[in-house]
Amino acid sequence: MTETDRLSLARRLRDARRRAGLSQQDTAGLLGVARSAVSDIERGRRRVDALELASLARATGTDVDQLLDTPADPVQQYLRALPGWRDLDEADRRSVELHAAFLVWRRRQLPPPHR
Repeated sequence: MTETDRLSLARRLRDARRRAGLSQQDTAGLLGVARSAVSDIERGRRRVDALELASLARATGTDVDQLLDTPADPVQQYLRALPGWRDLDEADRRSVELHAAFLVWRRRQLPPPHR
């Protein structure tokens, strides 16, 4: 990972924490690290491991792909746009994922709209 990538990740982590209304101290408690470790992560001075990244994603209501700024598949893009879908139980979440997959498939089947 280049320095630019590391600093971009650090910025995205900080922004996600702030959007979620979490302090660095709150985040440190969730991760089981010192507040200074969160500060170092957000400044790009400390690497974040996979488990910490997953915990940060859950705590901030985002997902790892979004934090890493990796392109998600279209189904994941639909799901990200649905507030609260992560709060559903497993069966309901699966139903929503299947519906989103159908919408992506259907969209590909339709001709482009006339303007």
